[in-house]
Amino acid sequence: MALVIGFAVLDTAGRLLFVLVAILLSAYAATDLVFAPRLIADTDGLKVRTPFERADLQWPQIDGVRADARQRYGLRSVTLEIDAGEELIVLSRRALGQDPELVSEIVRSFIPRES
Repeated sequence: MALVIGFAVLDTAGRLLFVLVAILLSAYAATDLVFAPRLIADTDGLKVRTPFERADLQWPQIDGVRADARQRYGLRSVTLEIDAGEELIVLSRRALGQDPELVSEIVRSFIPRES
């Protein structure tokens, strides 16, 4: 539908811009469908699926899971960081579909406790 509206615009530059935005938004939607869910936690470890990273991590491989909050240009940004030795996986709120601080607490609840 966006492409139809894009071709209905009379201005050539406006039409091109509209079509490019429609393609970009379609690509976002496609990656969200293909790589869902991005993070799976269970008693064995974590499974991460992103366009640039695929990882099946066992709990002994994971050094830490934390929510990292940063303030920049007056905006607060929170991401989930999974530290697995040489690998650092960073997931945004958009990728997780939930607040990274909440996800961090949930993921840490799956970490097996040593007796």
